Amino acid sequence: MKNITKQMSTNRSMCFAEILPFRPPGGEKNMSSFPRDVNLDLVELFSVFFKPNRLLDSMAISKPGLFTLRDIDQKVVHKMHNHLVASLQTSNEFPAKISVVPNPNLDASKFPIIMGVDDGARCISSGMASQPVLKLEDRSIMDLYSNSNEAERFTFTCSFKDNTQRFESVAFPGWYLSTSHRSNRPLQLTNRLGEMKITDFYFRKV
Repeated sequence: MKNITKQMSTNRSMCFAEILPFRPPGGEKNMSSFPRDVNLDLVELFSVFFKPNRLLDSMAISKPGLFTLRDIDQKVVHKMHNHLVASLQTSNEFPAKISVVPNPNLDASKFPIIMGVDDGARCISSGMASQPVLKLEDRSIMDLYSNSNEAERFTFTCSFKDNTQRFESVAFPGWYLSTSHRSNRPLQLTNRLGEMKITDFYFRKV
């Protein structure tokens, strides 16, 4: 009986992984002390996923956060014909609810995130070609979170300015999520900041 109990304990311990606590930029412990430009909705999300001394198993995984994305021209991002499109909001157009989780393999101070739509069933990817191409791939956001070594092309780091933020591809450094100044155009990636594309967004928790 003792041997069985010991084996059960050993097997159970193999199902858990210790998660390191989230250490925010500058080491601040109180969210109210963060620099003004940091997105506190993201800080809260990271704090939930990286609780100190937390043990993680299949029953303890946090759910993705839900966010909406709007560019600085007030165009909302929504799904149209299996693409993400930025359009002026109307009574018939509502922003997509974007599922968001951190990538736990990367430096949390850069806020590396994985984003998905359709309840996290399809995730935003920079593609696998020599040049980045933004697309939606049929990958579960929680599978990517659990197997984050496979998540590089789905991961974007966040930088903040004046209550907006930019999303930089981890797989293609220097390439940023962008929209056109024209309505009803698909989201793309650009490496030419401050030129023809919009790269600053409002990213808010639903």
